[in-house]
Amino acid sequence: MSRKKRSGPSTIELLLRLPQQVIALVKAEYANAKGEIKRGVKKIVIALLFLIVALFFLFWSLAAFGASAILGLANAVSPWLAALIVGGGLVVLAAVAIVVGVMMIKRANPVPEETLGRVSDDVTVATTVRYNTTPDARIHEATEKGGQAAPGKGSVR
Repeated sequence: MSRKKRSGPSTIELLLRLPQQVIALVKAEYANAKGEIKRGVKKIVIALLFLIVALFFLFWSLAAFGASAILGLANAVSPWLAALIVGGGLVVLAAVAIVVGVMMIKRANPVPEETLGRVSDDVTVATTVRYNTTPDARIHEATEKGGQAAPGKGSVR
């Protein structure tokens, strides 16, 4: 009897590669999560800058309203009306900046949703392979999701 030579790697070779592949996968997912968190934090920082600008305008609008009250008591018409218009304009600017800042904070999500989804798929595939000798639909779904990853994003599939 002659033994047939396989063209692919042996089971032992595949098992020897497994730790390296798991380490590469964990590193890639860590890098993806770090990138997602950085993007989320960047959005929050921009939103906070809008809020700081709003507080700046609000501070000066209070000063303008104070000046308008003083001028209104001192004179009858013209100077306090001008100060009141300037103060009202500053309040409008502050309100717009506050609304934009709050909306941006609500949209910013520093939780790495994409990475968590991929890790969940990896765990599903690993548990399915561990307990079953034949692959089922979950493995195909997970590999199809991973196969659609954008190139250059650090995906190791």
